[in-house]
Amino acid sequence: MKEEIQKIIEFCFEHSTARAFLVFSGILVIFSMGYAKEFISIAFFTLFYAFIAYRIVVLRKAEVWGDYAAGDSLGALLYFVIDWLLFVSWIIGTLILLSVVPSIDLLNTYQSTYLFGFLSVLGIALATLISWIVLIFWRAIRQEREKSKKSNTNG
Repeated sequence: MKEEIQKIIEFCFEHSTARAFLVFSGILVIFSMGYAKEFISIAFFTLFYAFIAYRIVVLRKAEVWGDYAAGDSLGALLYFVIDWLLFVSWIIGTLILLSVVPSIDLLNTYQSTYLFGFLSVLGIALATLISWIVLIFWRAIRQEREKSKKSNTNG
């Protein structure tokens, strides 16, 4: 049993910390459904964040799209900004969800400020994500056009 658990842990961390966080959040969802139902919204919010973060890492590391995504300083900068803005929005969102739990009163007076901050950071992250995806597709289309021009002039 110990070797199986170690293999699962190695599998989680071999790709990225985002994959490990995705597995952790899945376990958190299962645990909260069975034992801590008041934290189920936080668990699903964490699972959603982990899934989005993992998808971004997969896009960056993919053989086909990786060079378009983070092949130069602009792509790497956009990836870094997206990753950190999503992480900050996850932290703020988790604090907001923790304040909803009946026994925990973290943000009672500052809840609207945190909600505004969460929506602002999330909006900036989504705008940056959309611009990053547009940049990826624009680079891919441009490279395909250059390839077709070269093949038309050579043929």
